[in-house]
Amino acid sequence: ATALTGHVFTELAGLVVDAGLVDTLRGGPFTVFAPTDDAFDKIPVPMLHMVQDFDGNGDGTPDLLATVLTHHVLAGNYAPEDLVAGEYETVAGTTLTITEVDGMKYVDGAPIGAAVQATNGYVYVMNDVLVPAIGDIPTIATTFTCCFETLVALLVQADLVDALTAEGPFTVFAPMDAAFGKLDEA
Repeated sequence: ATALTGHVFTELAGLVVDAGLVDTLRGGPFTVFAPTDDAFDKIPVPMLHMVQDFDGNGDGTPDLLATVLTHHVLAGNYAPEDLVAGEYETVAGTTLTITEVDGMKYVDGAPIGAAVQATNGYVYVMNDVLVPAIGDIPTIATTFTCCFETLVALLVQADLVDALTAEGPFTVFAPMDAAFGKLDEA
């Protein structure tokens, strides 16, 4: 467990409980890409609250939380030497892509940290949260009502919703409501 020294996983542990995944993860074998608390700190607070429902008022999305968490889990016992470049199906049914550049391994572009062997698989320290594709652009914007209400209203007003649900791919740099709020200040 020395590879876990200096890393805090309090946030992840709490979310696993909130999502009802404790018993599931006791099974296995599994390979878990475990985000540290620092990784969760990189997520915008309103979006994190929407996923995890801190205050218990029912505005969180339990299915989304379970999907995000199980997107970090592979069925099987993958030692470091077994993680070779390629695509891997997660417990969520999503896909993670492992790459290797100059001897460093990455999962979906995020560096894979130290490996710790557990009794039922491997845990890899991650300094990033891996986010699965959860739908098309309008679905994502309307799912995170905490963050994108202004963007959604503008997309509707500009009659762009149908265009963004059409076959893509599209890349959208989506400003959060707080960013639109700063326009009023300028």
